[in-house]
Parts: sequence; C-alpha cells; structure tokens
Amino acid sequence: QIVESNFNLPVKFIEISKKLNLTLFLFLSKDMFKSYSVQNFYSLSKLMLQSYLQNCRNDVKVRIINLESVFGPHDFNFMRLIPSIILKIIRNNKIKINLNQKKKFTYVKDVNKFIHKILNSNKKYIYKEIPSKFYDISKIYIFLKDLDLNFNKKTYKYKSFVDTFKWYKNYYGSKK
Repeated sequence: QIVESNFNLPVKFIEISKKLNLTLFLFLSKDMFKSYSVQNFYSLSKLMLQSYLQNCRNDVKVRIINLESVFGPHDFNFMRLIPSIILKIIRNNKIKINLNQKKKFTYVKDVNKFIHKILNSNKKYIYKEIPSKFYDISKIYIFLKDLDLNFNKKTYKYKSFVDTFKWYKNYYGSKK
C-alpha cells in the first residue's frame, strides 16, 4: 500500500501529465534523506520515485518539492503533531504526546508562497527544498497553553503557531 501511494500513483500521474501536457507537483519528505540507508518501505518508495523522476525529467513538466513536516490552519489530520497538540489544548484534554522532542517544521503559508513562485516557470524540471525551522515541541506546547492571543514581541517567534492556534480556536471553539 505504501509503494502504491508513494510510487505507483505518482508514476501514473506523471504518465497522464505527459499525455495532457500538464505541470505536475510532487512532494517529497526530507525524512527520507536523514540516512543514506533505506529505513522502511516509506523511504524506499520515495527513493524509487526520485530515481524514476531523474530518468524521465525531460519528458514531463514537473515540480518536485522536498520539505519537512508542514503545519498550519485547515489541517484536520489529528494524528499529526501540531493539530493534535492544539486540539488537546483547546479542549483541555490531557496530553498523551511525547513533548520532549525537537522537530523541523515548515509553515503552510511559506509552502504556498514557494509554490506560487514556481507555478508558471517555463522550466521542464524543478527540484527545490523548502527551508524549515527547528522547534522544541515542549516549548511550543507551553507557549500555546499559556497564550492570551494578544500579539506582542514574545509571540513573534511563534507567530505561525499563534496564527494556526487562532484558526483552530475559531473553528472548534474554546472555553479558554
């Protein structure tokens, strides 16, 4: 199933985009590049796709974007770290997440700006890595838990998390 969704399906999209002369956007995960060895089927499937793309790069107009974990408003996947933390804070639920970790994130609006920049390029093949920032998850949790939602210099460091939190709070409501 992993190989189907991360390799076979994108290859089918590539074939369709060739026939219809469409620009195709594919997203890779920087997680697969953290080690030179293949760790699991997920990384294997992404490496297979990358190899395939390098061999057909002149046949199709493709934009490959390599990025870390993306977060921001409108993410309803509560198996993901940031949405699950925010929802637990809003609903005053007990946290059952390992907060003692550091992780790289990219804000969804930064991804959107980047996509907009390369959308109309005439180049056939574009491969770009989107920059991300390291965050201490426990600090983000404590900050959001104690947040009063008034923007000040203290919140600027976490502005994208504050904006995300505000969206979830407006969408799901809060007693906070």
